Amino acid sequence: MGKNIASRAIEILKEEGMKEFLRKTLAYMVRRAEFLILPYALLKIKHLDRDCSLNELLDFVFNDLASLIKPSQIRSEISELLNIVGEIKPRVILEIGTAKGGTMFLFSRTASKDATIISADLPRGMFGGGYSNWRKSLYKSFALSSQKIYLFRMDSHKKESLEQVRAILGEERLDFLFVDGDHSYEGVKKDFEMYSPLVRQGGIVAFHDIVPGPTENVGEVPQFWREIKEFYGGKEVVEDWEQGGYGIGIIISKVKKQ
Repeated sequence: MGKNIASRAIEILKEEGMKEFLRKTLAYMVRRAEFLILPYALLKIKHLDRDCSLNELLDFVFNDLASLIKPSQIRSEISELLNIVGEIKPRVILEIGTAKGGTMFLFSRTASKDATIISADLPRGMFGGGYSNWRKSLYKSFALSSQKIYLFRMDSHKKESLEQVRAILGEERLDFLFVDGDHSYEGVKKDFEMYSPLVRQGGIVAFHDIVPGPTENVGEVPQFWREIKEFYGGKEVVEDWEQGGYGIGIIISKVKKQ
């Protein structure tokens, strides 16, 4: 094992240079450190009060377990989204873009106690995630006793991915769709066009990163959001339009069951 790591390190140095070697070394060390506190995290989640307030839940992900599951969100923005989603107590949720799992955890506590939660993560690419295998047990631990969590590492734009989601849904419809995956224009557009028809009439579709900012962070989501928000009557949850990214766009689905 150690020999394989050393060989890989030499390969990165030769092919990608010192800067990339240091970046990947640091990322590897962080992942190892996270793995070591996994038992502590599982214990904390298990004993978390199921009826704690929204502020307590936010404290939990932003402070208590921040190193493991901190969401890539502005606290006030995700708080408002959770208040809106909480009003419908969704039974079926699809999240595109798992990342560290922070939003998935919050959604599990906002959803109904028997909810089905599907989280799809793009393994590679500019906006890909590719979480470690050990994180599966962490993410599965988010589920309450009667909830089900399905984890997929897949390209959400492939037909097979859509079919997998349909297979889980059966005759059910999505109550809430959260789009935070591929941030390219074509990527976010495809996610919306492919999965929003699965949302029930009156359900919620939300997009993350609608505020203009660095391309590597927001991609072309702000452009796509500007194009659809008027047509769908979108609501914008933004703390500061000068914050250089983040922001959540929300629309209420008008799609009727076919």
